[in-house]
Amino acid sequence: MRTKQESTGHVTTRARIIETARQLFNENGVTNVRSRDISAALAISNGNLTYHFPTIESLVEAIFDQMLQESSEQVGPHDRGPQDLIGYMTLIEWFAGFQVRYGFFYKDLLELIRKYPRLASRYRSIVSVRSEQGREMLGRLQQAAVLSDTLNRDRLRRLQAAISMTMTYWQAHAEVAVDEWSTPRFTNRNREL
Repeated sequence: MRTKQESTGHVTTRARIIETARQLFNENGVTNVRSRDISAALAISNGNLTYHFPTIESLVEAIFDQMLQESSEQVGPHDRGPQDLIGYMTLIEWFAGFQVRYGFFYKDLLELIRKYPRLASRYRSIVSVRSEQGREMLGRLQQAAVLSDTLNRDRLRRLQAAISMTMTYWQAHAEVAVDEWSTPRFTNRNREL
């Protein structure tokens, strides 16, 4: 849902801070960005920044909130989601683009959850929900005879876990991959991400 500021074209200082921080975190990593870097990029005082976000942690959590909202709108409730292989692949392609947009989060994930316990708790909770949704999606693909019916519940769980790990850590892997065959290529509407 769009806010009044968004519908009139006015972007709030808070929204500008979140977007600029996301871009700087993507370029430099969270640990290499200070609040003064963000305020300088926005040409605002550091006091103005800390009024909205007293700590980098509060800023990272605001970005995480934005990520949750975007991903929840895309994935939807448990009973929705892809009903066929094309829908499932479309969701994976969307998620790859989402991960590019929030690349810092996935590249710095272990560091973030070690440093920010509240974020770690929230992230683990979401992973649990998304894992269940993933198993349900795979179950629907199995019911539609897209996946073999010989895959028992444990094998579906392991398949979902492998897909989840791949989708979560592919960007970190791409940072250290030694050849082009080690890095997955995701496309979205004939555009490489």
